[in-house]
Order: sequence, then structure tokens, then C-alpha cells
Amino acid sequence: MANSRNYKSEEEFIHISDKLCRGDIIGVQENPGKTKKGELSIIPYEITLLSPCLHMLPHLHFGLKDKETRYRQRYFDLILNDFVRQKFIIHSKIITYIRTVAKPFITYHNELDMNLYMRIAPELYHKILVVGGIDCVYKIGLHHCEFFMAYADYHDLIEITEKMISGMVKHITGSYKVMYHPDGPEGEAYEIDFTPCFRRISMVEKLEKAFGVKLPETKLFETEETHKILDDICLARAVECPPPRTMFLETTCINPTFICDHPQIMSPLCFELFVVKKEICNAYTELNDPVQQRQLFEEQAKMRTSALLWNTGYPLTARWSMGIDHVTMFLTDSNNIKEVLLFPAMKPEDKKKSGATPETLQSMTAGTSV
Repeated sequence: MANSRNYKSEEEFIHISDKLCRGDIIGVQENPGKTKKGELSIIPYEITLLSPCLHMLPHLHFGLKDKETRYRQRYFDLILNDFVRQKFIIHSKIITYIRTVAKPFITYHNELDMNLYMRIAPELYHKILVVGGIDCVYKIGLHHCEFFMAYADYHDLIEITEKMISGMVKHITGSYKVMYHPDGPEGEAYEIDFTPCFRRISMVEKLEKAFGVKLPETKLFETEETHKILDDICLARAVECPPPRTMFLETTCINPTFICDHPQIMSPLCFELFVVKKEICNAYTELNDPVQQRQLFEEQAKMRTSALLWNTGYPLTARWSMGIDHVTMFLTDSNNIKEVLLFPAMKPEDKKKSGATPETLQSMTAGTSV
């Protein structure tokens, strides 16, 4: 319930009102209040445009009824039609109860000399749901879980990750501390301490401290000059570190450590969580500027769908993912990932005698997700 009388100034109210369109995502600073009919309302004294909607949405009175448009642009359907949202809430509850088999696609494994059948990542569909107003979307598979959270950034996910993983370790093992032998039972033992709060390091700042040099600005990290500087540093200090040279930091992470503040060439506004030199999860703040997204997608085959999606108003969204298998390795003291997979990929003993076909391999290796 916005009006110039309660706004911080009439001039600023007129200015922001002229900028806003239906479908825009806004942030407000407000006071609670009631309408003349007694309905609870918010009375804003400051409004900020967070993400613009560049498409004129149909009026709620007429709604969105064309099936072709509703099915192809589901985010419009979810924004305008509440009954559709309720259908998918029920649909989600059904899927939670009954596990479904994901449709696989074929990929060739060079080392094993065989075809593997993998599920299709539904990333674009997750983003469609977020644009449509479903603020939290998750996927849990056999080996991997991820979620998208609207109106959050990677700083929020650091806190969520820390609380979830430390709590999970304590719940499963009875302690925040576990013993792990990365080179097998006869090798060196590490005590991993999952007690919150986890260590946090800034990537570039830590590299500068470790190497004792001042590195170029992060926006220059993609240049050949910076590549040469990092190569020379590693060679001079006999550091075995494949490109990108920032991987040196991973070898210093034994207890849970968040590596943050990545340069733009890698993935800005993100973090990676490492335990005993292995990444177990990562997260980042999604780019939601429609103009920048169009520039990034203009050479891709799905540019039209993606550009239309972001132009509709993609809210500030954080994306998080974790590899379940690596976490299981630490909690079970398993140094080989095949130890924690029920059906690990194996090279056939004799492909000719086995008579294996793509159809039989598919039935054995197709994954499931919920």
C-alpha cells in the first residue's frame, strides 16, 4: 500500500513509480499497517528496484489462458495462475513419495572403453521455477544434491552449509571429529574437525600471503601476463600445481575450509568447501542482470529461451551443490570412491563374452533421482 504521503519524499515517490512496471521484483523498507477494511498491509517509505521485468505481463483479471504459451513459458503460468502452482505442489508431494527414474543420455568413458548412461541436469527448469515464483527448488540424486534459493546469496549459503554439515556429522557419528586415512589404513591419519565455525580464506589474499608477492588485480587474471606470473611463481618455489594455479590452496585445506572471493575468470561471488584437499560442495550467487545474461547467451543454441527467461525478472538467487559420495568417504574412512558406490562403473572383464548391449548396460547404470 504505497502512497506519496508516507514515502520519504513526494519527488522520490514519483520518480520510483514512473520506473516500476508489473512483474518487477522490488525491495521495500516499510512500516506495518492496516487498510480501511482492516487488512494487514505494509506501508513502504522506500522502494528499490531489484530486478526488472522487461515483458508486459497479462492483467490478472484476464489471466494467461493460451495453453501453448503456458506450457512453453511456464514461469508466466506460475506467476499469473495460482491454481497451476497448487497443482505442482501436489505433484511435488507425489514425487517425494514415489521415486522416479530419470531419462538418461549416452556418454563415452575413454578409460573404461564403454558407454555410460547419465541423467540430464535440469538446471534450466530449476531457474524457470524460480522466475515463476517458487523461491526454493531442490534436487537430490544418488550421488549429488543441489538447490536454488531466491533472495539469498552465497554468504547466506555459507551459514546454511556450515550448520547443515556440522550437524549432520554430529548426528551420524556422535562427534564433530572423525579420523580419515586418505592413503588407506596403513597411511597417514588425519583428524578432521567439523566443529563450527569453519575456516574461511580469501583466494587471492591467501595466495599473496603464501607466495609473498602482490598479484595483479583480479580483473586481469585472464591475461597471458598474469598466467606467466603464476607459472613463474610455481616454478620458482617448486610448487606442483596444475592450471589454474590457485589449486595450490586446496592442498592446505584439511579441516573444512571455505575458499571465497574467486576472480571473475573462474566464478565470482562464490565459495568452495574443501576437506582433506577435496572439494565437497560449492555455491555461488547467480548473475541476474538481463542485459549481461543476453550477452553471455547470445551465441548459445538456447539463447532465445534463456534471454526470455531472464528478461522476465530473475531474482537474486544463490545456487548450492554437494557431492554426497565424497562426504560419505570421509565419514566412513574410505579412500576409494568405489567403496561408497553400490554400483560403481567397472571395465567389463570380457565385453565379447558378456554380450553386453547398450540396452542391458542402460538398465544397469541408469540413475534415479527424487
